[in-house]
Amino acid sequence: MKHRKIEIAILSFMFTVVACGTSHQAKVATKLTTEPKNQQQSVPLTFEQTSQISITSPAVGAFVQPSQDGTVEVAGTANGNSITVNGQVVAVNGGSFSAKIPANFGINVISAKLNQAVGGEAQRAFLYGNFAPSNATIPSGILVRTTAPFYDDHSGDLDDLSVIAKTKLNQLDLLKLIGELPPVSYNFGIGSVDMSVTTVSYAKDKLALDLSPKATGAHINGGLASINIGLKFVLHLGGDYEADAVVAVDTVGFDGDIDAHFDPAAHVPDLNDPFGTNFTIEPGIDASMALPTISLGTIKITTNLKFNGIDDFLTWLANQMKNTIASVVAQGIQQNSANHFALALNEVGLPSSFDLNSFGLPAVLSITDVFDNATSFDDQGATISVTTNLAWPSSPALGPNNPGPSAPGSLVVGSSPTTQFPQATIGVSLAFDVLNQALFAVWGQNGLVRTVLPATNLGVFNLDPVVATPRLPPVMLPTTDGRVTLALGDIEVTTALHTFGFDGPVKVTLSANVDVTLGVDSQNGALVFTLSGTPQVFVDVNDLFGLVPDALLLPLSEALQAFAPTIIENVVKPIEVPLPTMSLNAILGDPHSALGLAPPVQVAIDEPTHRLIVSGDVVLVQK
Repeated sequence: MKHRKIEIAILSFMFTVVACGTSHQAKVATKLTTEPKNQQQSVPLTFEQTSQISITSPAVGAFVQPSQDGTVEVAGTANGNSITVNGQVVAVNGGSFSAKIPANFGINVISAKLNQAVGGEAQRAFLYGNFAPSNATIPSGILVRTTAPFYDDHSGDLDDLSVIAKTKLNQLDLLKLIGELPPVSYNFGIGSVDMSVTTVSYAKDKLALDLSPKATGAHINGGLASINIGLKFVLHLGGDYEADAVVAVDTVGFDGDIDAHFDPAAHVPDLNDPFGTNFTIEPGIDASMALPTISLGTIKITTNLKFNGIDDFLTWLANQMKNTIASVVAQGIQQNSANHFALALNEVGLPSSFDLNSFGLPAVLSITDVFDNATSFDDQGATISVTTNLAWPSSPALGPNNPGPSAPGSLVVGSSPTTQFPQATIGVSLAFDVLNQALFAVWGQNGLVRTVLPATNLGVFNLDPVVATPRLPPVMLPTTDGRVTLALGDIEVTTALHTFGFDGPVKVTLSANVDVTLGVDSQNGALVFTLSGTPQVFVDVNDLFGLVPDALLLPLSEALQAFAPTIIENVVKPIEVPLPTMSLNAILGDPHSALGLAPPVQVAIDEPTHRLIVSGDVVLVQK
């Protein structure tokens, strides 16, 4: 029952007015006054408005756990003999009714209508299913599939593991990368030579490196050209002669296998340490490598000594040391190649937070992602599995006006940890449980409350700005015919109505189902979903505050019906959810760049596993 008192002046007589609308009854009563006009005073006038149908259970914004028989009880009051609830004719006894309706996982809408000539209608939505609390993690919430072109697409662009490795190698001092060659002493009978390495350089534009997938990790082969090794040596021959020398090696080829696997306590390398001795222990990918095969080309030494034949002699000596040089190079490649490969893949993941304010949503996603044991390698590529949690930030804590902390959690439909990936350079599979967790986190911090329409003049009346407040989190689900739908339930739409003789607040409730189109943001590589087609909208005008005159009920209802699709569209503006990228910060020292999906992308729905797969080529994106 809703009441509103209005002070008015009644001039001459007693009257009673009864106004009947499709959803409301209104009664007006007052008293006669015969006072002179200049002595007239306002008297209380009460408008009493009663809903024809009121659904009391489930309550507004209800989260309902599954029942054994898959039904939910609907109860309420009605002014009539019978009503129809979701197609069932239900008797009204003593002004009350009760019925059981079947429910599906997700948002369900109850539609109730009086079975009489002048009927009333009501709707109520509820979220049915199992729920994960806001701090729950979702195993294999995200799967990333990489194939041979991700290892090397032979384009030369910075968009694959091979080019990243080459770029990293070209940034480093090769002497530090392959390790210090130990001082060498060689006795040739009448004298001896002591040598130590001072510098190492090579022709960076001729560096060759190729990575390809392997059943247990990756295969690597490549080579360096025009290598120059600076030496400091002392010749002991009738005295001690210090000199500098340059060892020129025309080519160094290498070939080997990297073994990689998931380890719950992986030694994730710190590549700021060129000797590979610093690690962090965390779930991730461990990699190791057997000694690669090293092929050294021709070696030539030149010195600044003025001894006849000394350069030829030292060249002969260096060639005798080929095996030693090859062994040291092999050890450096063995350790650092495995470290680079592991670090690159361990950089695949989500950002720690994702700010949606730039997209018109006052919300921030706080993200946790950890590799899990569904990670695997095969001869076609790698599948990286990540346990995820997407929630609102823990600090500062959400206030009492935010619905998230008191809600049971996000809908869980039980996404499978496996899926079929299409043939593509990279594919990202997201569990619908992750998508719904993200939507719950945005909703939970009031990120979907917004002004959906400006103040509007409709001729018959004016409306103040229209504000929408969803009482349930949106839910995204796959369909059996390969579509993605978004359901919104119990969106409270509030405004104020102004017309001749009436000014008052208005509240109605909307629920909707709409198809979703998915794509990738070319600026940041995030998944974007926007509404498509015409939404199916349910409008309930039973929640009108105050008395809306009978003459305005029909045009107001028609206006709300007309505005409803726009309201729904503005509630869910294009929302973005971050997709995994491979950060280049730890590898190349660039905190703003990463490898991610390049638009346009292919989108596939794996409905049996409740997963969404986005696949395509790889591109360098700015974070």
